[in-house]
Amino acid sequence: MKVLIVDDSIDLLEVMHEWLKVQHQVICAKDGIEALGHLRGEEFDFLITDYRMPRLDGVGLIEKIGKEKLAVKNILLISSDLPEVSILSRLQLIAEGCFKFFSAEKNQDGFDFIKRI
Repeated sequence: MKVLIVDDSIDLLEVMHEWLKVQHQVICAKDGIEALGHLRGEEFDFLITDYRMPRLDGVGLIEKIGKEKLAVKNILLISSDLPEVSILSRLQLIAEGCFKFFSAEKNQDGFDFIKRI
């Protein structure tokens, strides 16, 4: 499986890359703009994106993926402050293809989920 991980935290990028590289082809990007460059040129089976990032955040990235009809089969949005993502925003993101939300700081199950990808 080909996975794109997008996060402005280099430490978190490295951890997720280490978990996933054993079984998957993994590409990392430090923000949504860099991720769009990859998405416009390649197809991905899975996108894991942070909610809050400079230049283009996770919500903006997911919206651009939908508008540009970029090829991503599954989208996972992570956030250190998940309550900030309103119910309406979550519904809009689900409509764009995001299927799972979890808090990076408060949810060990979320990290376990990423390890199982």
